[in-house]
Amino acid sequence: MLNARLAEMTRQLMAIADFLTITELADQLQVSPRTVRYDLDKLDDWLAANDLPGLDRLSGKGIRLRLSDSERQRVLAALREAGSYDYVLSPGERRQQIFAALVGGGGRVTLSKLSKDLSVSKVTLVNDLKQVRRRLQPLGVVVSSDNKGLRISGKETDIRDAFYKHVLTALDEQQLFELLYGECENWQLYLRRVLPGSLVSSVEKALRQSVPGKWSSEHFAGLLLLARLTFVVQRMLQGHVVARFSAQVDDAWLDCGQLMLDSLVEFDLDCKQEVRYLGWCLQVGIVGDSQFVREYVRAMIDAISEKTDLQLRLDLELAEGLYNHLLNSGIQAGAAVENPLLSQIQANHADIYTEIEEWCQDNDFGGVIPSPGEVGYIALHFAAALERLSGQTVKRKALVVCSNGIGTARMLAVKVQNNFPALELVEVASYSNFRERQDFEDIDLIISTLPLPEVPKPVVVVSPFLSTQDINRLARFLGDSAPGWRNQEKLVADVLDIVGKHSDKVDYLLLRAELNHYFRRTHASEDKSALTRLLKFEHIQVLAGGGTWQEAVSMAAAPLLADDYIRQQYVDAMLAQIQTLGPHIVIAPGVAMPHAKWEEGALRPGISLAVLREPVRFGHKANDPVRLVFVLVPGKKNEHLSALEELFDLVASERNVCALAESDNPTAVWKIITQSKVEEQCD
Repeated sequence: MLNARLAEMTRQLMAIADFLTITELADQLQVSPRTVRYDLDKLDDWLAANDLPGLDRLSGKGIRLRLSDSERQRVLAALREAGSYDYVLSPGERRQQIFAALVGGGGRVTLSKLSKDLSVSKVTLVNDLKQVRRRLQPLGVVVSSDNKGLRISGKETDIRDAFYKHVLTALDEQQLFELLYGECENWQLYLRRVLPGSLVSSVEKALRQSVPGKWSSEHFAGLLLLARLTFVVQRMLQGHVVARFSAQVDDAWLDCGQLMLDSLVEFDLDCKQEVRYLGWCLQVGIVGDSQFVREYVRAMIDAISEKTDLQLRLDLELAEGLYNHLLNSGIQAGAAVENPLLSQIQANHADIYTEIEEWCQDNDFGGVIPSPGEVGYIALHFAAALERLSGQTVKRKALVVCSNGIGTARMLAVKVQNNFPALELVEVASYSNFRERQDFEDIDLIISTLPLPEVPKPVVVVSPFLSTQDINRLARFLGDSAPGWRNQEKLVADVLDIVGKHSDKVDYLLLRAELNHYFRRTHASEDKSALTRLLKFEHIQVLAGGGTWQEAVSMAAAPLLADDYIRQQYVDAMLAQIQTLGPHIVIAPGVAMPHAKWEEGALRPGISLAVLREPVRFGHKANDPVRLVFVLVPGKKNEHLSALEELFDLVASERNVCALAESDNPTAVWKIITQSKVEEQCD
C-alpha cells in the first residue's frame, strides 16, 4: 500500500512527461534527497508488485514514470485507496512530534529512533531539528545533543508554554478530540505518549471537580484546556515542577488550582508550588464568562479610539457586535481561523487591521493571541463603525530625517509625536536612507536636522533634541493641524484670564511665576519615572575607562547581560553595527548610546550606563571623546520610547553631561538622573 508521501511522489511523477530530478522532488515533498532516494526504491518495489512498469532513472536527467492509459487508471485507483492508516507526517507535524518526543520522555531521544519512528532520513531530521531550535529559542527553550542523544532544557514554564503554543494550538478540533479520546493513530505517535488516555481521564475528572459547571468538552477551548492540563500533570509526574511562578492569579482561581491538585490524589503529587500555575491555567483557559469578554471589548475599543482619535467608545453597536462575536467565536482556543475575506480586509482596511493586530499582540484573549483570520473579523466590526462615524480626523503626514543615524531619528520622532499627536509620521529615516527616496507623494512635510536642498516638499529644520524654539517653529507651520499641541505659556495666560474675572487684587507677575513653576514641576514629576523604570541603579557603573571603544561597549553592557536583559548575541550585534556603520551612536558631545535590534538577542527592555573616568574615542569628529556610555535595549513594542525621550532631555544639557562624567560613584550618578529634570526646568 502506498503511504501519503509515496502517493504524492507518484502524482508528481505522473503529472509531467519529462524527467524530474531528485532535488526537485525533495523540494516539493519538503524532505531530504536521501529520503527521496529511499522512497523511490519503495515506489519501484510497489510498481513491480502490481505488475506495473518501473521507474526510468537516467543519470544527469532524473526520474520518469511512463504509463499507458490503462496502467495510469490502475495507479489512480491505488492512489485513492491511500488512506489515513498509512499516514505520513507533514514537515510541520514532524516538528511537533520531535518536540513531543523531547518533552515526553524522562531522558534523551536519539536521532536513529526518531528517524525510524518518523520514517524520514537523518538528513531530513537534522533539517527539522534546525527549525525546531529556531522556533523554541525565542521562548527560552534549548535543544542540545551529545553522544547520548537529544535533550531539551529551559525554565519549566517556558517548556510548557512552548508545547502549548507550538503543538497543542496547532491541532484542529477534530485532531484534538481524537488525540484525547480516540484510538491511537499513526499521526499521534509521540503525542499520545505525552498525553496517554488513562491520564486524560484522571485529569478530566479533576478538572470537572475543580470548576464545576464551567468546563465542557463540547467546544475547542475546553479540549485545549484539558490537553494543556494533562501535559502539565504529565510533567509533574516526571519530576519537572515549576520552581517559581509570579503571574497574577485571582484568589478564586487559586482555590480552584488547589482543588484540582487535591483531586489528583491518586498520583500522590507533592507539588504545592504548582497551585498558582494550575490556577493560572484554569483562569486563562476558561474564558466563557461574559464579564471577561465585556472588559476585553471595552479595553480594545478604548485603545483603538485613542490611537485613531475617533470616538468609537460611543458606538454601542460596535461594542455589542464585538461582544457577541467574541463570546461565541471560541477565540480562546487559539486556532488558526479561516477567513476567506482576509486579504481583502488587509487591503481595504489596512490601518485599522494593523492597529487591532498590534493591540492583540500585547493583549491576549485568555492567554491566546488572536489569529490573523480572527483579527480580520474584528477589523470588519471596526470598519463598519468607522462608516457610521462622521467627521473623521485627517492627519497631516510627515517624514523625519536625521543626520546622526536611524537611532537618533527615532528619538527625534518620539519628541515630535509627543508634542504633535495630530501628525502622522509615515517614515523615520537616516540621511543616507532619505537620499535613496524617490517618491514624496505620500507626505506633506519633512522634519529634518539638516537642510535638504531640492526637495519637492516643505522642510522644517530642527535640532536633534527638539528645543522649545523648534516646537514653536513647527507649531507655526502646522497651525490648526496640530490640535493636540498645547503651549504652556498659553495655558498659563488662559488661567490668568479666568482668575482675573474673579478678583482685581491679584499680583499677576507673582501668580504667573508660581503657575509656571507649578506646571513645570507637575509635568516633570509625572514623566520623570519613564527613564528610571528602564535604567536601574544596579545597572550603573563608574569605570576606569581609557581602553578601546569595543571594551567600553562590552563593559557598559555587562550588567544587562548578567541580569538576563540581553544575550551575548546582542553585544556582538552592537559591536558589529558600530564597526560597519561607524560612530553614529555617539549622539552628543561625550555621550554614546550603542544599541541593536530586538531580534538580535534582546530579552527585555532596559538601559545601562557606564561612566568612564578616562574618556574613550569612538571616531566621531564632533562628539569624541566619550565618557558616558548608555546601552539601550529597545522594547519589542516600542515601550522604551518615553524613557528614550527623557534620556535625550538629560544629555541635551551640557551641565548634566559634565555632572555625570565627574561623578565618583553610582549613587552620585543616580541622584543626578533622578533630580536633573525637575531642577533643570525650575532654574
